[in-house]
Formats: sequence, structure tokens, C-alpha cells
Amino acid sequence: MTVMDRLDVAFLAAAGSAAHRFRVDLKPERVDVRSDDERAGTVLEHVFGPANLTLVGPAEAAADWTVAAVASDRYGETLQAFADEAQDLSAPGLADYWRGDFIAEPLSRSAQRAVVRHVQPFDGLTILRRDRKLLVYVYPLGTRPFIPHFEHLVAYVLRLACWQRGYVDVHAAFVRYRGKGVALIGTRRAGKTSLAMHLLQKGGELLGSDMAELRVDAGGDLAAKAIPHMCRITPETVLDNGSLDSRIGPSDDHNSCYLAGPLLSHGKYELYEPSLNQVFGRKVCIASMKVDALLFPHFAVETTRQAILRMPDSMGTERLLNSIENDRPLADWLPFDLSCRKQAEADIRKKFSHDDVNAGSFDFHFGKEKSLSWDEIDEAFDRI
Repeated sequence: MTVMDRLDVAFLAAAGSAAHRFRVDLKPERVDVRSDDERAGTVLEHVFGPANLTLVGPAEAAADWTVAAVASDRYGETLQAFADEAQDLSAPGLADYWRGDFIAEPLSRSAQRAVVRHVQPFDGLTILRRDRKLLVYVYPLGTRPFIPHFEHLVAYVLRLACWQRGYVDVHAAFVRYRGKGVALIGTRRAGKTSLAMHLLQKGGELLGSDMAELRVDAGGDLAAKAIPHMCRITPETVLDNGSLDSRIGPSDDHNSCYLAGPLLSHGKYELYEPSLNQVFGRKVCIASMKVDALLFPHFAVETTRQAILRMPDSMGTERLLNSIENDRPLADWLPFDLSCRKQAEADIRKKFSHDDVNAGSFDFHFGKEKSLSWDEIDEAFDRI
């Protein structure tokens, strides 16, 4: 048995004996979470919501996948041992980049096991055992698990379950406003989050600020499902939104804990659902919705007169399909079997090509908050 094999066994045992056990259940997708950190339940409730979290007793049947967070008092030695036995990383079809992590260095990667080292913005190791359906996040004893990474791992497994049910990832903001669900699709800085926050300010509901799962249901309706995740907002968006600007301020620039409210990190404010609820003074997040329209925002500072323009549905759906296939929300440095996702993407393209999909498509040109015409926006949503 190699050193890596022995370490693998040790961390599998540690994951199995973790003191705190929870289940994140997004119905029907679910994942078990184990941790020795006494804050684990608070963290999971903060990220995924109390309605989606339950305690797991020792006699309960396990969920399909388990994510464990394990503190190591020999983290440096462990890291060196994995590095000394780093394996060939040329496994075909596997990527080694996860957007959001500044440095993710694969130490071992195969179809059944992967070990990845994280350096910034946190120290840690991620160990994947696909044959055991287990993800182990190892962090140095005396530190806390990095909450966004905890979120990434749990959400990643939930996304895999969604792919197996015919959903696909979509990099977009999803909002329900005046009873109509819309997907806000566009490139970086197109104004997706800005428009979403304006709609929330006027009573809208948020399904996802950056991504969600989407599929075509029987009858041609588009169904969106939330994978709860962090909302990231630029300071410019905050300044141009009355609700955000009045509740996110300089004191948040020095916050160092996601549980305490908005946190300024690498140029953006980062906040989870409880902080969003606090900012808008009500519960703003929803778990699922019908998508009635595809909106393509075009934000420009110099825009003084907004324009909401209907486009041919075929053009809108082709833009959506292009986004699904070429602008995936998270890259895949962990070796999951992606055949189910590829099949789901092929299936949704086929449905768009052969079925009538019940969703109109619109270009939405807009500028700063003071230039928005809400009578026109409300009328456009009522016509969707």
C-alpha cells in the first residue's frame, strides 16, 4: 500500500467518524454532510436554508453521496506526502480548473480518485473517491472550513444529481417578477445581476444570481431549479440600487465572516440568502419556477432611455443553447462522469429543435437606476 493509499484510508475513516451529520435535501436531490466543526449545521443552514437541512441519525440510510470536512493536526505532513507521490495527471477528458478558486493544483487524478490542493483563498485538500461516492475536504487543525468551498462541494454533488434527471447548468440570473419567471442571460458585465437586483427591489423573487438548473418539461414549459449559492455583487451595482446602497456600506468592507453579513472579497460583495433577506427586508429566494421568458440584458452607463425589444424565439433559444454549451457556470476539475450532463445537453437541444417551447425572448437595454421606467417594465412583464 502506497503512502497515498494509507492517507486515503485514514481520511475515509475520519469522515466516517465525524461528530456532526446533516443532510441537505433539495427534493429529490440530496447529499449527506459530515463535519467535526461545531458550526457545520449553522453554516449549512446559512447556505442552503433551514427547510433543506435535517439531522441524520446513525440508523438512517445514507444518501447517494457524502461530503465530509475533516480537520488535520498533521496537515503539512499530509500535504507533503501527497505531493511526493503526485501521479500522472494526463487522464483524458478531465479538466483541472474550478472558477472561484485562485489556485487549484491536482496532485492525483483518475477516473475513481482525485486529490486537489487549494492555496488561495484558503488552504485545504479535496479528496474525491468516486467509487465510494465520497468527497473529503481536509483543512488544517485550528482553522475553520472555508464556507464557499463547503458550498461548492455540496452543490457540485447536487448538480450531478440534477444532470441525471435531465437538467442542465445555465449561467444566468433567474428572477420571478409580477408572477413571471425570467432567465437573465448574457456575457460578463452585461448587467444580469444589476437587473436582477432592481427587480428584487420592486418585489421580485430570486431563484439564482449566477446559475440554476433548467430542463424542458412535458408540454414545452421551461422548469428552473435552484442550487443555492453565493450572490456576488459589484460595488457599482450596490451604488446604483437604493436598497443595496442603504444597507451595504463601509463596515461590510472589513467583515471577515460570511455568517455575519455581506463580505467584500476580491472586488465584489459576497452574501448568502440570509444576508439578501436582511438587505431587502423580506424573504427573496425561491427554490423552483417556470421560466416564461428569456431576457438578454444590455447595460450601458450612457443609456438614458431603456428599450425592451422582442426578438425571434429561435434567436433567443439559440443564444440560450450556446450559453449552455459554451459558458458553463463551473468547470469540472473533479472527475465525475459527465456523460449524463452531455446527454442532458443533447436532449435539451433536440427538444428546442423539434418542440414548441413556451418562452418568449427579449433584448433589454437599460442604464442606471434613475433612468429606469417601471411603468414600461411592468407592462412588458404583464405581456409575457
